[in-house]
Amino acid sequence: MKAAASGSRENRHERRAASKRARKPPKPIHANALLVSIPQAAILLGLHRQSLWRLTVSGEIPTVMVGSRRMIRRFVIEKIVANGTKHRAAV
Repeated sequence: MKAAASGSRENRHERRAASKRARKPPKPIHANALLVSIPQAAILLGLHRQSLWRLTVSGEIPTVMVGSRRMIRRFVIEKIVANGTKHRAAV
């Protein structure tokens, strides 16, 4: 009989799944930041990160690309909060 190797397919799959579950919390948001990341904006708006991604992809919330990162302008978040439940930000 063959013993299971430590790098077997099942072990790699379990490690990969565990690393996906253990996400790092987003970095703290600076009070004077002009741009915030999607996870930071989700915290500010009280939305799930994936819900905010869907809103940005659909174009309801405008974003800016900084290098390879998609960011949201701080004033857009403030407009969304000021307008209540309306997601479409007039920029």
